[in-house]
Amino acid sequence: GLDLRTQDILLVTDVDEIPRASAIEDMKRRGLQAPLCDLEMLFYYYGVKCMFTDRRWSKGKAMTFGYFKENGSDADAIRYKSGHPVADAGWHFSWFHLGTEAEKANSIRNKMGSFSHAELNTKENLEEEHLNNSTMRCHRVEDPDDKGLTDVGLPASMLKLVCAAAGEK
Repeated sequence: GLDLRTQDILLVTDVDEIPRASAIEDMKRRGLQAPLCDLEMLFYYYGVKCMFTDRRWSKGKAMTFGYFKENGSDADAIRYKSGHPVADAGWHFSWFHLGTEAEKANSIRNKMGSFSHAELNTKENLEEEHLNNSTMRCHRVEDPDDKGLTDVGLPASMLKLVCAAAGEK
């Protein structure tokens, strides 16, 4: 096992929640400002084209090992608790997929079919036209009336990462 101390920092994130390296370095250097911290992340949908400009994703957490032990060691339950906000702490890429619109629609359809929120797995949400319209127009598949998503284009730094991941120059 690991030899963890009470004040050691644990990160709990999903694979699509990417902490900013400088935020992690700052936490290591200065310590956490509270036993539980919310990693406030830029919130992208469908890749890096669509971003919520009116909210941040804060389910990624940083916490002391002591907090983790005292609160039942259930990482999933801890993700839904509120902590001290850490601004500009990274990026969340929800429904991320590289590829054509048809491939993206199939990826979303497959994810919805195995997703824990079964209420999203409806005939309307799974229709290819609805999926394509949602991804192309920056509308959430599950809530097309949500006006929080904005087409922000593709920042140059993200374009380089996406191209590298796709094996392109």
